[in-house]
Amino acid sequence: DAYGSAIIPAPTNSAKQKLAAGVLMTGRQAEKKTIYTAMGYLMNDGAPVAYIHAGGHINGSDTLEADIQDNLKAYTLQDASTAPEDLKAAARSSLRLLEAHAPGVVYPLFAFVYLAPLLPVVNDTLGDTGFCLYLQGKTQSGKSTLAALALSHFGKFTSMTPPTSFNSTANYINELAFILKDCILWVDDYHPQGTKRE
Repeated sequence: DAYGSAIIPAPTNSAKQKLAAGVLMTGRQAEKKTIYTAMGYLMNDGAPVAYIHAGGHINGSDTLEADIQDNLKAYTLQDASTAPEDLKAAARSSLRLLEAHAPGVVYPLFAFVYLAPLLPVVNDTLGDTGFCLYLQGKTQSGKSTLAALALSHFGKFTSMTPPTSFNSTANYINELAFILKDCILWVDDYHPQGTKRE
């Protein structure tokens, strides 16, 4: 116990144990880094200290590194500013989502946009609040455009660039949901016409 975690037990004659011990011994001088591979708030003692996105972070230290997989690079918050005039302009742009469709459609969507980054606080208060929002409508009724407008609060998206679709496996969608912590994951139902066998 007094030695802490730095102690490395001597290996037996097993080649596998000797290799493991050799890696541990040479690794002591290796540079150690923490690289975040999921987005959302980085918490410290229950308080958010930075918001990680695919392009870096907001309010984090210069040493904080993030490496988000390439297919999620659209989740980049470029030129995030805390200047009061920029914050007002961003709020006005965000509120314009409420003009995009009928109130019964866009109000829940708008609330969903702001609930996603607040989930760490909400979950601490209410427990796990995992749920999803489903946009239903006829083809060409603007579902994908509305989803893209909502998702544009978290990056640069168009109605033709959903992060994933129903064609993806359940495991892949679960992985994306984990990586996109405190963000919205848009799963599009678009399914191109296939063969009769498909």
